[in-house]
Amino acid sequence: MKNHILLALSVTALLGCDRLAMDEKTKVQIQLPSITPSLSKATDVSVASTGDETRPVPTGFTGDRPINCFMIAAGGPEEALQRNVCYRKNDTTFAQRKIGMWVGGAPAGSALSFDVPSGKDRVIYVIGFYAAAGACKDFKVNSFPEHDVMSSPYLVGEVGALELKPGETKDLPIKVSFSESNRFDTCDGPDFPDDGHSDGPTGPGTSAPTQLHITKEWFPYNSFTTDSCQSFDLALKDSYGRHSTFPVAITVAPTIEINGSSQPIYNSWEECQASSSPQSSITIPAFQDRKQVVFKTPYDPTTAVISAAVTSAPNGVTVFGAGHFLIYDKNATTMDLEGPWSVLPDNCYPFDLVIKKMDNGSVYKYSDENINIGYGVNKKIYSTLATCQSNTSPITSVLMPNSTIRKTIYVKVKPMSDDQEPIQLLAEGGAYDDGYKYIHKGQGTNIAKYLEIRGNNKMGSLNYCSNMAHEVLVVNEFHTPIVLPSAMTVNLSTNNSGISYYNNTGDCGYGTGAISSVSIPAGNYKGAFFSRFTAWGTHNIIVSAAGLTSVSYPVIIDGPSMIELTPMLPGTLSNNQCVPVTLTMKNASGSVAQGMGMSVYPNVTGIPGPSLGGFYNDPSCSSYPQSYLYWPSSGPATIQVYFKVDNQSGGPLNVNVQVNSSGTTSPSIPVTVNN
Repeated sequence: MKNHILLALSVTALLGCDRLAMDEKTKVQIQLPSITPSLSKATDVSVASTGDETRPVPTGFTGDRPINCFMIAAGGPEEALQRNVCYRKNDTTFAQRKIGMWVGGAPAGSALSFDVPSGKDRVIYVIGFYAAAGACKDFKVNSFPEHDVMSSPYLVGEVGALELKPGETKDLPIKVSFSESNRFDTCDGPDFPDDGHSDGPTGPGTSAPTQLHITKEWFPYNSFTTDSCQSFDLALKDSYGRHSTFPVAITVAPTIEINGSSQPIYNSWEECQASSSPQSSITIPAFQDRKQVVFKTPYDPTTAVISAAVTSAPNGVTVFGAGHFLIYDKNATTMDLEGPWSVLPDNCYPFDLVIKKMDNGSVYKYSDENINIGYGVNKKIYSTLATCQSNTSPITSVLMPNSTIRKTIYVKVKPMSDDQEPIQLLAEGGAYDDGYKYIHKGQGTNIAKYLEIRGNNKMGSLNYCSNMAHEVLVVNEFHTPIVLPSAMTVNLSTNNSGISYYNNTGDCGYGTGAISSVSIPAGNYKGAFFSRFTAWGTHNIIVSAAGLTSVSYPVIIDGPSMIELTPMLPGTLSNNQCVPVTLTMKNASGSVAQGMGMSVYPNVTGIPGPSLGGFYNDPSCSSYPQSYLYWPSSGPATIQVYFKVDNQSGGPLNVNVQVNSSGTTSPSIPVTVNN
């Protein structure tokens, strides 16, 4: 159903000079139509799933759920008029609109006005909603309503190629129509901040990215170890420091200097290990909040100087975290303080004091050791949750008994001002490098709103369990971790069969005792689990809990996932014709990958017996056909083989040629062998 209404667009000059500049404004005024809903089905409220939300569906400009609440917005060619982008999540059928200023919501029958920079090629958008009684209010003052009382936004009117001149007043009709195809659900940008009360049209608790963080959220945090391929994240975040995404891909140019020399960067561990295909820039794909950068560290401890420049993005993005990153001896032993980066004041947060090797390897200790932890102000530390909650018996040191390498402590910080520096936690003592962590001021309430996943999002081995766990966090409306008053069960799932979860590294290493959920106990904010992958490619770790929106976290197992045969075998071969074939390992992104010490198996169907054809090691194909081919882990990404078929059928023989391995395969190639 479509409805057509003419709106009067009144353009009144605010400035009278002839020069048209971005600081000259034109007031745009729109008189909204009056809507009279049909009350015959007032209690029959239809809802539909739109993405991960369920919202009322409008009935057009009439009916029991009419478009009765409006916003207006302006766009144009200048950056200031394109700083926000509105789109439909994970769907390109609705063409995104870039806008600058906006105003709303206003109920049907009222007037809306706002100031638009004078100039050419202005576009005015009219956006409509169905809103339940009392829900249509000034969105900038009252925030966007909850989704159960307001529909998704719909683009109901648009007029472009306008020239708004100071000193001129004119009326312009806008044809308004309602169509499901014009629904969108997200507006990202500096003019659509999330205020923590409701998601509104800005999506699941975030606004558009304004920050790019150079960060490493797994041990050793924001530092690296020697003589190995290491990685860090380029992570997009909004103005509140929460992970966020763009609806389009963006390009970033990172630079790494070690001992005064610029270092190559790579897209994958395999390329880094083989020192092949260095990159000058990194692409963060659309709707993804981060991308890992891989580089190689030197043999001796030193410092890496890392910076980045955003070379393409829908709006301005400021780079955070550039600077000096320490490269430690991978065999050194240190103390780590595992805990949240931001906290709410006067809450008891658990932190684990852990003794570990820099490469996350095991530590064996044979004596009692006293670790000092009382350094600093604006916080108190307790040995148990009970003493923390009762504010009794704060401690300044922890005894780590013989063979103990992990101890839980509880930290409570005092209220922090907005401009206060982060609070430092420091652990020192024993024969270990000091451990430290900075705690930032969190925002919001101690009420669960979302789940988040933390951990390395790029791994390089199949059927191998990393000793670094993934963590699921419970956070509030501002994505600050919260302490649970009672235990919470978090369900673990995935979008394919190539991943399983475990409680510990022992079960994970053997692939036994897989779990489907993890419990976060009362008095904690996170749960940990270990992941084991059985196929190359991208896997989504999915977590969900009662009353909270599920979250998907992509993890890339960026090893060989495809075997390419080049040149492709000809469609027709002569009998006993021996042809060379190069096998090339490639990863999920199409880049060349190493074989990683694996056997590959020829699969030639259609021949009468295994001795009558297949792949050979010698260029004359005079040896016996190979039942498998070994791909060395330190060798090249390609191996040379030879192919022939001995056709004894008396006529043309049709065969199919394929090469397979664990987690990898090649295309099936049809070949006809003449007699």
